[in-house]
Amino acid sequence: MNSNEKMTSKMIAKELGVSTATIDRVLNNRGNVKKATYEMVMKKIKELNFIPNKSASFLSKKIQMTVAVVFPVYPQYFWRQIESGVKKAYDELKDFGLKVKMYRPASTNVHENTKMIKDIIDAGEVDALILCADDSHAMTDLIDYGIKLRLPISTFNTDSLPSNRVFHVGSELREAGRLAADLLCKMMGKKGKITMILEREDYYQFQQKIIGFREAVMEYPDVEIVGPLKLDHMDLDNTWDKISKEISEVDGIYVAIGELGNIAGFIKSMDAHSRPVLIGHDMNEAIYQFLQEDIISATICQDPVNQGYLAIRFMFQHLCGNKIKELNITKLEIVTRVNAKYYM
Repeated sequence: MNSNEKMTSKMIAKELGVSTATIDRVLNNRGNVKKATYEMVMKKIKELNFIPNKSASFLSKKIQMTVAVVFPVYPQYFWRQIESGVKKAYDELKDFGLKVKMYRPASTNVHENTKMIKDIIDAGEVDALILCADDSHAMTDLIDYGIKLRLPISTFNTDSLPSNRVFHVGSELREAGRLAADLLCKMMGKKGKITMILEREDYYQFQQKIIGFREAVMEYPDVEIVGPLKLDHMDLDNTWDKISKEISEVDGIYVAIGELGNIAGFIKSMDAHSRPVLIGHDMNEAIYQFLQEDIISATICQDPVNQGYLAIRFMFQHLCGNKIKELNITKLEIVTRVNAKYYM
């Protein structure tokens, strides 16, 4: 079958040698299907990532579902990849009645951002909302406010665990911290001083990464933790100067914010013999170049395209009445200069 051809229950029935009525009974849990047949059909549906006829009916009835997606601008390279995943899912589902509205708050002011989201909820013009709970504490009440108004709300990239959000899509932040520390310690020869660079400690994502980072370092008795050190992405030069002394004394750095490329630029200016092992997250042209120059030793990609893609696809399935897992974890992948070309 052509990869661009839309899969239908009739095609699945033909491929498996069963009737379309059997496929319909499996999809709608109507019973009267042998166990072996049921398992065969479900296996094929999962294999093909099939969208059930329940959602296809939106097309025939000309019903439109509008999903609002709210995510920040910074760091631009990361969220552009998220956006490409959102657009990929939309392209696959638009013929089934899906409409996506993207909102990109440029401000980092929590009050302004929560007000914008509340306005989206109160306007009553969308059928569902997906957001990055960048400050999960501030978002919890807002998410629950929308849920009480019967608006399905899910999170992606950064979760809001105390809230009643429908589901979450994103990487395991605590594991990201553990992976970064374990990788650094091994690259340093399991001894020396190690630090983590972040922007603030009261955000959920940084709290989780700190916990994982410290857990992993505890397994290396000859490695000492310094910091974490704080860097303001709005004032990089000045805040870098403030932590430069500590940086000169460490053997390994984990950059937990979206400034890996810029920090690599600072590290490059140091004497080659005193440069620390440097790792961080994700990929852009600057990070790729610094990997090739061995300024950055490795980066941990968080599968941003898939985060955007799955967030949209799962919300669509939820609106169609399908059950979605509450927690949907995307993969973490270690990238070095050898395999970096596959992530550009």
